[in-house]
Amino acid sequence: MKYILNSDLPAKEWRDGYPIGNGRIAAMIWGDEILRISLNNE
Repeated sequence: MKYILNSDLPAKEWRDGYPIGNGRIAAMIWGDEILRISLNNE
């Protein structure tokens, strides 16, 4: 299965990003001109 994340506006703040993960390891994908990935472990 393939998912594509698409948005008209970039996520300028962390809370506007796309959450991904499985419950134990997670990340937020966000950023405007620079792609940022914030990781979280438990």
